[in-house]
Amino acid sequence: MIDVFPFAGYPVALYGLDEAGLYTARALHAGQAELSTWDSDPDNRAHAAGGGITTKDFTADDLRQFTTLVVSAHAWETDPAAKDLAARALEQNVEVICDVELLARTQREAAYVGISGAYGKSLTAAIVTYLLQVTGREGEMAGLSGTSALNTDPLGVEGVYVAEMTPFRVAHTVSITFDVAVLLNMDSAMKRAEALQIFHRQTEPRAAIISIDDKASQAIFKKLSKAAEQRVFPISTKQVIKGGAFVQDGALYDSFDGGEPVVVMDLSSIRQFAGPHAQANVVAAFATVRALGVEPHAAMAAIQSFPGLVDHREEIGKIDGVLYINDAASTSLDCVASSFQGYDDICWIGGGDQIGGSIDGLKAVSDRIKGAYLFGQAGKDLAEALEGSIRTRPCDNLEKAVQAAQGGAWDVVIFAPGCGSGDGDAFCSLVEALPGIRDDEE
Repeated sequence: MIDVFPFAGYPVALYGLDEAGLYTARALHAGQAELSTWDSDPDNRAHAAGGGITTKDFTADDLRQFTTLVVSAHAWETDPAAKDLAARALEQNVEVICDVELLARTQREAAYVGISGAYGKSLTAAIVTYLLQVTGREGEMAGLSGTSALNTDPLGVEGVYVAEMTPFRVAHTVSITFDVAVLLNMDSAMKRAEALQIFHRQTEPRAAIISIDDKASQAIFKKLSKAAEQRVFPISTKQVIKGGAFVQDGALYDSFDGGEPVVVMDLSSIRQFAGPHAQANVVAAFATVRALGVEPHAAMAAIQSFPGLVDHREEIGKIDGVLYINDAASTSLDCVASSFQGYDDICWIGGGDQIGGSIDGLKAVSDRIKGAYLFGQAGKDLAEALEGSIRTRPCDNLEKAVQAAQGGAWDVVIFAPGCGSGDGDAFCSLVEALPGIRDDEE
């Protein structure tokens, strides 16, 4: 845990006591801040109290009694009261910040990598951190989705924090100028001004890594390249480029020096990197560590040994010869289609609350899917949309889907929800409870 000592003796308010917010509260308490905490959810308040964090509703008080309001990312995304509270704090000249800003004020000697985009941030951050660690740098992931950025170790001048930067975190982190800032992609919900903020104040030798595979990101790349204030490197999985890195036909290429592109490695031979989404994450991570001075051959060796990330193509094990994979991070249908790359004879388990993305990508890989067990409202909508393309079976819930999938004539069962309600832990627990012979018992 990071000891947030710069706030010792200062009155600080924290709103949002989910798991990440509670960890932030503990870090502020350890740093001897005069801390007031609140959450609109009584269960979160009870959990905080059980962990020794006192709660008191300050939301109707004069916020000028505080120097700082810290808001958890989860509260910002799910609780409308958080945004109302933040707006009132700013009106009263009280700063509003997040956990990454607390980290930045505490660990000033370390370098920082910020990764933003509509999707792929977690896996890219994990790969970057692993590459740094394996090639001799101190690296820590800061603020992986659902966790506090303060749930990490203190790093010195040789250390690098790799931060997953949502638009909320970008807007509420004011002290960092990122040594390397990464823009993976953009969607219609992400505004250009929000995306540009992660590159704020960058000058050479700091670096911007930007995917040029969508028009909005291309415009940002052109803007920063023309300004020529920082080093700007393009990345792509769709086109050959110079001065950056790209993937073509499953192979990773390095063209950082501006000369002819050099093949680094074949990603398609690594099953967890067989799909285009995973390859986009790898090329972004490769470019990031190149910008930090890691040599291509060292990065290549580290990529080959990357162990994976929980909920991202996580191989749980084999039961009766069938491989079970947890890819709960595939919360859009485009990601689901990418998840199937590298596998055949697939049983797909998906569904939940609401479909995310277009069905077209799934139809394009329908020949790989031998059966689909779909649950929830999203499952019903998917079954209707896929009629005639994929054989589907409706299930009441995830548990019923896992049980129904056992014993089928397929090589692999992949849980890839295709919506934001995937629960990888629940899937893993259900698989562990299934009867049958495990691969380590044969």
